[in-house]
Amino acid sequence: MKNFLVDLLLGTKYFFVEGYIEILNGLSPFIGYCLIFSTIVNSILILFPLQIGDPNWELTVISQFIAQIWGLLVGFGFVFISFYSAEDIGVGSSQIAFLRTARWLSLLMAVLFVLAVPLILVDSHKLIQNNIEKSIQLQNRRFGEITNIEKKVQTMTDVNQIKQLAQQLHVDNNGATFYGLSLVDSRERMRIGLDNSAKQYADSLTAEVQEKTSVITKKAVYNITNCIILALVFLRIGSKIGSVGISKGYYDS
Repeated sequence: MKNFLVDLLLGTKYFFVEGYIEILNGLSPFIGYCLIFSTIVNSILILFPLQIGDPNWELTVISQFIAQIWGLLVGFGFVFISFYSAEDIGVGSSQIAFLRTARWLSLLMAVLFVLAVPLILVDSHKLIQNNIEKSIQLQNRRFGEITNIEKKVQTMTDVNQIKQLAQQLHVDNNGATFYGLSLVDSRERMRIGLDNSAKQYADSLTAEVQEKTSVITKKAVYNITNCIILALVFLRIGSKIGSVGISKGYYDS
């Protein structure tokens, strides 16, 4: 073992001898099974606490699941590599059990990723609509507040009161816009300032909705692309495992 570590660190020509390769091959299934087990456990933990029906939660789960599932593919790769032998002697009963499990798990993953595509589309649309509806509600609330303020201004008889209210609402431009104005002109100037404030607020909400829509759309495209790729990969793995057992009779029980 000491010589193995020395050769590994120094990169000597004796490192890639048959004995050392066998040692490395012996580590492959252990690493693979650890990756598979940890990925499955982490994927299950992602689901809790359950919030089925919440589009934000469902999209988050799908994103996290996509990020986790690559570990399963790497784990499969390590285990499959360990099956290789220079002598074609087949696989043992424990390996047969793993291959059968891996086949059905791969087909299940392929189905889940296919079903995730319409779910991503529906949930993304729901989030976008929720943001639009929330923006409309905030605008309506703001417009209602401004309407009440305008009604209040119409009842004021003192220009200084209007000017003071304008300062509180930040629509007076440091008081310069109301300098030397009559009561009627002050009311009109206040109305214009409130309308401009309402427009700026509406524009900011619109920009915020557009930004959120862009982020949601990009995430949806990313997740759908990955779901399609992963579905094809798992479907390929499942079909390949099945073809080995059926067409070649490779299983050596």
